[in-house]
Amino acid sequence: MKNNFDERQLQIRGDIFKHACILFIIFLTLDVIYSSLLDGAHVFGTITGGVIIIMTIALASIEMIKKEVYVDMLNQQNKIAILMGAAGSIALICNVISIIREKKPMILQHEIQASYGMLFIDVCIILICVVFYIHESKTKECE
Repeated sequence: MKNNFDERQLQIRGDIFKHACILFIIFLTLDVIYSSLLDGAHVFGTITGGVIIIMTIALASIEMIKKEVYVDMLNQQNKIAILMGAAGSIALICNVISIIREKKPMILQHEIQASYGMLFIDVCIILICVVFYIHESKTKECE
C-alpha cells in the first residue's frame, strides 16, 4: 500500500495512534471504575463501548487535522469530510426527533440512555468535520 506521507508525517501519525491507544485505555478504565462504584451501570449503558471507540477516533482525528497528517487519499479529504458531516447531521436530526418523541429522561438508573449516547456519537462525528473545515479555512487564509 503506497501512501503520500513523508517520514516525519508517518512519525506524527504513529504518535497520534499511540495517544489514541492511551486515551482508549483511560476511557475504558474510567468506565470500569464508574461501573464498579455503581453496581455494574456503565456511563452510556449498552452502547458504552461504541461511544468510547468513537470518542477516541474523534480526538485522534482532530489531532491529525491539527498536525496536518489527516487522511491523504489523493486529496479526497473534502469529499470525506462532506460525507461524514452529512451522515453525522442526518443521524443527529434523527436522534433529536427520537428523543423528542420518546420523552425519556437523559439519565436512568445511573446510565445515560442510548438515544443520548447516539447523540453524543453524532456530535463527535460533526466535530471532526467542523475542526477540519476551520483548519482548511485558516490554511487557505495563510496562503
